[in-house]
Amino acid sequence: MTSLQPVGEAVDTLKRYIAFLAPVVLVIGLLLSWVYSRMVSRPLVRLTRSATRLSELDFAGHEEIRSQDEFGELSRRMTAMSRNLEKALAELRQANAQLKRDVEEKERAERLRKELVANISHELKTPLGIVKGFAEGLQDGVAADKKERYLSLIVTETDRMNALIMDMLELSRFEVSAVKLQPEAISLTDLIRKALRSFSGKIEEKGLRLEAGTDEDWRVEADPKRIEQVLMNLLGNAIRHAAEGGALAIAVTRQSPDLVRATIENEGPPIAEPDLDRIWEQFYRAERSRDRKSGGTGLGLAIVKHILTLHGSEFGVRNTPRGVAFYFTLKEIGGDSNDEP
Repeated sequence: MTSLQPVGEAVDTLKRYIAFLAPVVLVIGLLLSWVYSRMVSRPLVRLTRSATRLSELDFAGHEEIRSQDEFGELSRRMTAMSRNLEKALAELRQANAQLKRDVEEKERAERLRKELVANISHELKTPLGIVKGFAEGLQDGVAADKKERYLSLIVTETDRMNALIMDMLELSRFEVSAVKLQPEAISLTDLIRKALRSFSGKIEEKGLRLEAGTDEDWRVEADPKRIEQVLMNLLGNAIRHAAEGGALAIAVTRQSPDLVRATIENEGPPIAEPDLDRIWEQFYRAERSRDRKSGGTGLGLAIVKHILTLHGSEFGVRNTPRGVAFYFTLKEIGGDSNDEP
């Protein structure tokens, strides 16, 4: 019996050791389990949060896991996917915006086309009626002294219709942004003198006193063809509405260190204040009968507005003590050279 005593003591010792060690092992196991679960669950929670934000198209809220395990690799792939999605969506939004602009531009062009057709039909109605009436008169036979007058009126109305159609086509090109400027260094003074030479006959016919302050050579940056068109329209308008024997004044001055201002003023009846802002509209006439008698198409100032807007010009019209003045600005080249001593 004594030989089994050490074995019993060893068993008792082992039991006590196990009883002591079991809680320790359990605690350690629980701690290890908690640590491992944290190591696994935390990146999973972050990945879930990132996936939720991506599903809401919130690309700024992605949290990348910087580790070398599977979670880190998955996070890096999600980061790359987030960037690609953000880029693709940005390109898609840009494409949609461009498509919207294209559709709006197409609708605008179609609307302008319909308006052009309607305006042509309306504006050509009167001159076509006049031509038809005089042509029928010639066909029926008229006195010899009236034949020449009838033919002259037919030619006049035909020229009017041609001018109207050309102005309409020109205006339609501006309104669909089909006109591109070709700016260069030009002499505004030379363009004014050239335009005045073109109207010399009409100026003399109306007995207008020309007051042209164009002694200096004002050089500007502009499209010469388009600015000549502006001058021809404004001068033609000023001459048409100037009083017989009145004054026609043209002046170029420096408005600022890099801008020159051209002013064309006629001596004649003023424009009614409510009409001052509306005369730039197409087919708007303060006095419709006056424009028809004087040969205007009602489109010249609308074309001028488009040209000057493309040049970034400040332009307008105002009543003066003796008549009406139109003005516009252009960018000057070598402004210091024209400074007075």
